[in-house]
Amino acid sequence: MNNSKKFILFILGVDVLLVTLHIFFGARFDLFNLDRERTPGAYWSGAQLLVVAALAVGMILLSSTRWRRVLWGMFGFLFMSFGFDEISELHENITYYVSNYLHIPIPSFFRSTTYNWLIILSPFIIAAFIFLLTFVRTLRQERGGKILGLGIFLFLLAIFTELSNGLDVSLQFYNVLVVLEESLELFGESLALWGMLRIATDHFDNQFMRKV
Repeated sequence: MNNSKKFILFILGVDVLLVTLHIFFGARFDLFNLDRERTPGAYWSGAQLLVVAALAVGMILLSSTRWRRVLWGMFGFLFMSFGFDEISELHENITYYVSNYLHIPIPSFFRSTTYNWLIILSPFIIAAFIFLLTFVRTLRQERGGKILGLGIFLFLLAIFTELSNGLDVSLQFYNVLVVLEESLELFGESLALWGMLRIATDHFDNQFMRKV
């Protein structure tokens, strides 16, 4: 088994372990609850997102045109923002900041105002994913392009799943939707990381290793 397969099996194995711990122990221990913050699951997610951002910075250095470097810079900035947000709990607290400091009334359709970040950040979310999905289409000929695209798509599905959970006033499907949302997010991040690693490795090999 080559190193690439070992790597993807490792990161997916961590994802499976985190989801399994949530299912069996999350209700009793916040440490294993993927719907809580400042947990191993949250830090694992943040770390994966930041590694993707770091690989995007590497692609800036490996790109041959200015426009391509700009696009990779935007891509890296978005994933750095996602990673910082995951670790800092920013999007969970943004409704509190807007309501208590800016005093902006936010019409809510959700069972809890905690989900209002989906409304407040909706322009950014829409613009970010339009850019990501459009940019990834230009990478479809890359060895890791489709893997990266699938990861971003799963990450987008996770946001829609959280939206559905917020609209579930009865809480009838809360537990199922949390598992689905967090699984989509974890596996999406891991696939994005794997795809980016393959893309960056191929470009590095093409520019440096084959010249040796």
